[in-house]
Amino acid sequence: MSNPVLRKDPRNHLIPILDLIEVPQSNLAFMVMEEWSPNFVPDPPQTLRLFLGALRQCIEHAVFMHSHHIAHLDISIRNLLTDYNSHYAYIDFELSRRFEGIPDPRIRCCRGTEVAPELERGEWGDPYKADIWSLAHLMIHASSVTGYDVPELSPLIKAMRTQNFSSRPTAAVVLREFDSITRRISDTRLQVSSYFC
Repeated sequence: MSNPVLRKDPRNHLIPILDLIEVPQSNLAFMVMEEWSPNFVPDPPQTLRLFLGALRQCIEHAVFMHSHHIAHLDISIRNLLTDYNSHYAYIDFELSRRFEGIPDPRIRCCRGTEVAPELERGEWGDPYKADIWSLAHLMIHASSVTGYDVPELSPLIKAMRTQNFSSRPTAAVVLREFDSITRRISDTRLQVSSYFC
């Protein structure tokens, strides 16, 4: 996801990789990345507009990953960093998997932070829909810890948390619905700060 072509995709919200140091004899590689902060919680976005912008980046990056057949499989507020310039990115890709050429992938026994119920029960599940479950929980936790209450998002989040994974929306549908919902929020309300700011 860090090759020059994919870096230019506006949906790609990865932290820029500055260098890659390979140690072939040990079968290791080290990535040198910009230093970003996990301070989304202690230093939340200053307005509802910025908060929704942060959530949108999280959704948009899931769309980007899924369009390239990659499931993150550990989306959570703990795996979200900021550069303090209204840019947000996922980290911790050690559970991520690419499903190139697999039209209907299935996984079992994921051990991420927010585990979808079908995986928690040891059943087979769709990796992309597992990301949608986790993304819903990220949105819930982000709202809770920052104090931004956006009840308009509740129906979308409920759909993302549907027990039957095949009924959950895709990331692209989530983004489309999110944009539709947030466009209807008044400009005055978008300028409001949370009680934590």
